Amino acid sequence: MTNAVSRIAELQAEQDRRSREGVRVYTPYGDQSKVHSSRAKELIIVGGKRSGKSVSVAMEFASRVTGIRTKDENNEEFTRIWPEPEVSYPRIFWIIGYDLAHIGQTIYRLLFEPGMGGQFRCIKDEKTGQWRAYNKADKRDVVRAKESKLTEPLIPPRLIQQDSWEWEDKRGHKFKSVRLTNGNKICAYPSTSTQPKQGDAVSGIWIDEDVAFSEHIKEWQDRLTDENEWLLWSAWPHMKNPALLELIERAELASLHANPSIEKVQLIMTENPYLPQEGKEAALERMGSPEEIARRNRGDVSMDAFSMYNFDANTHCIKRFSEAHIFEPKRAAAYLKLRETYELIGCLPEDWTRYFVMDPSHTRTGIQSWAVPPTTIDNVFIGNVMICEWELVCRRMTADAIAKAVANKRGSRQYECHIIDNMAGRQTHAGRDTNTRMFFAEAFKSAGLTSRQTSYDFMPGCSVPSTRFRSVRNLMEINSGIGIPSLMLIDDQCPQTKKEFGKYLKKRGAKGTDSDSVLDEPALPRLYDLMACTEYAAAHLEQLFVQGKAYVEPTQYRRQGSSAYRKAMDVLKRTKDDPSVVMLGVG
Repeated sequence: MTNAVSRIAELQAEQDRRSREGVRVYTPYGDQSKVHSSRAKELIIVGGKRSGKSVSVAMEFASRVTGIRTKDENNEEFTRIWPEPEVSYPRIFWIIGYDLAHIGQTIYRLLFEPGMGGQFRCIKDEKTGQWRAYNKADKRDVVRAKESKLTEPLIPPRLIQQDSWEWEDKRGHKFKSVRLTNGNKICAYPSTSTQPKQGDAVSGIWIDEDVAFSEHIKEWQDRLTDENEWLLWSAWPHMKNPALLELIERAELASLHANPSIEKVQLIMTENPYLPQEGKEAALERMGSPEEIARRNRGDVSMDAFSMYNFDANTHCIKRFSEAHIFEPKRAAAYLKLRETYELIGCLPEDWTRYFVMDPSHTRTGIQSWAVPPTTIDNVFIGNVMICEWELVCRRMTADAIAKAVANKRGSRQYECHIIDNMAGRQTHAGRDTNTRMFFAEAFKSAGLTSRQTSYDFMPGCSVPSTRFRSVRNLMEINSGIGIPSLMLIDDQCPQTKKEFGKYLKKRGAKGTDSDSVLDEPALPRLYDLMACTEYAAAHLEQLFVQGKAYVEPTQYRRQGSSAYRKAMDVLKRTKDDPSVVMLGVG
């Protein structure tokens, strides 16, 4: 009897767990239903920030590969359009993420983590007693928030074959492929590969957000020919991607006909019923201009076709109150507190954590100082913010001259670490046996310039361009609920950085590609040293923000430099010419 009772309890627990699976509790709103009812073989889903496009497409992808049906607002299952999974007919599905980090941090989170990484919760309906999506915009749900739970993953562990994961980096969740118990295989590829993936006959492809090489789209589409299956593309079109524009144009033409083979669905942030109304109104007010509303609320294609980053001085710059425009929109409390703090003493407080970034060159060296405040100032929540407090552009100056200029600019302020473009830092020059990084380290030592982590030496900046670009874009987005982005500048101290943001354009017409193609890389990177500094700073600090380590308590600065780092540098110098020594680790 005891075993029978235990078995019944296990079955009930399993039944409850399955009823909390993400696809089962999800209810689409408005035009989201078109994502699940469309019969088009090519479906383009565009939308503003927080409009629900990634959620709806992740749900649809999971439904197609697992066979779990999505339901409409009336709790009726959508008609199954695509083939049911069959163990006897295993199929291959691709996911294209921007880069490996996007696959690990976004795709894996959406599909395989509980609550889509913590953002999707469910609660039992008071009338039916069944689990449904929790709505933080519904006051009746908010008062019962403690009763809510994270949903089970969209693709739960019970549907995944044991030991079928193939990893690029398991700790970072950067997966290559995984096989489901129904025989289907999901493969993930970064768009940053210079050559598109070829060879496989694929049953379905999901492209999430932007791609690095738009000309690869046609090759990916060709993979669908044998199976005559489908393509999903979810995107916030913040750049003029030729392939995406071509598909949108085709969809608009096809909409004139019955049963089109390609469709576009556009989702709008202000129509999302799962966002509180006051939050949506505040977001619209922050957007300000009609162009920004079109881009961020509706997901309309940006007219700023070739800019690397969507920089807006009103959003990303901290201005003195006297310099603010008379018609300045209502500012978030976090912005006002930062401006008040800056104006009170005419600079940023000395006890904030600082990072020094340099992009060296024998003709033009760019330098920036970034300050990270505590997450709360005078009981006002600021969140994770990095602020460029000053810049230097040194033309044809020696390392000693640059070090002296930096010393004058820095004063007595303490720094957490020095970061350098290590591609340039590794270069050696005729007449000396030290590289650029070592040369500057000696100059900094002579000038008495040190940091807590690296002493007078430098930490190599991120060597992956696509990761740097993505980090800048992520940090430039306005944080929901706080009202400011994570990357900001002091307006009157960073004039050259502001200019470079405006001139920093993408490369077009790469060799061997269509002359109208737009690549996600800068056209003339060597002209924009301060943009390089910004990218290195963003890539470094984004990871520290995630770890909660970007801001360091001032008490940690009682002793200068890191003895462990200095010791490692001494070992490196003594053994750099010894072929029997293999150096592992950063740098």
